[in-house]
Amino acid sequence: MQLMELINEIEKTLTFETIQQYRVNESKKHELLSFISPHTDIKKIDSKLCNNYIQHLISKGNQLTTIYPKWYYLKSLLTYAYHNKLIDAIPYVKLSKKKNKEKTITDKKTVLQLLKWCKNNKQQDLRFIILIGFYTGLRIDNILSIQSKQINNGYLRIWKNKSDNPYSIPIKKRLQTILNKNFKPFTIKYQQARYLFNKAKKELNLDSSITLHSLRHTFCSRLIETGTDIRVVQLLAGHKNITTTQIYTHIKNKQLELAINNL
Repeated sequence: MQLMELINEIEKTLTFETIQQYRVNESKKHELLSFISPHTDIKKIDSKLCNNYIQHLISKGNQLTTIYPKWYYLKSLLTYAYHNKLIDAIPYVKLSKKKNKEKTITDKKTVLQLLKWCKNNKQQDLRFIILIGFYTGLRIDNILSIQSKQINNGYLRIWKNKSDNPYSIPIKKRLQTILNKNFKPFTIKYQQARYLFNKAKKELNLDSSITLHSLRHTFCSRLIETGTDIRVVQLLAGHKNITTTQIYTHIKNKQLELAINNL
């Protein structure tokens, strides 16, 4: 079977739930096919060719965080082929481990500046995204997909998320009042939201490292700072593994060290 035939076969199995992920993978597919011919016999895609592909990505200036998903797209194709007995083994590739990137967090003062900018520029959708992100710690894709029926009895119900772990989070009273009064399902897309957020950040001369996702990191770190039990933080953040939550204890330790050094 040729590589393009394998891709076409897999795409036929896509469901409504996986179609969005397929769209995300489109660019990875085009990058892969620009290096490995669509007519390549999949049995000839060995470790050497896979490593050559990774070296090609490196030579183009890609960082590890970009190379990983591009390699895993190819690996997912080969894994499907292996499980369907189209190839005898999945080629082995050793990649350097990702470094734990320090989480970028912000503070309430900065969030208030952003909210004021939204109000002055009549960006209601972005205002809601920031409020929900800051007070619930939801991932941006979860925020953008919120429907009114998910807001129930003071809780926000999250049925689908990155960790495939449905959970509910209590809504702060101030946020609940705002949502009950004005909330409508979002029509804005992620790219639009990111563009507006970056525009606000630039006009307000804020830290360039702050992103929409920083709102989630801020939520988790604020809980840790107030002494919330780490297992409670895990539940509120919807983390599947507590090791993910433990990253935020590192932030608290840094703040403790800073406090001592400032004595």
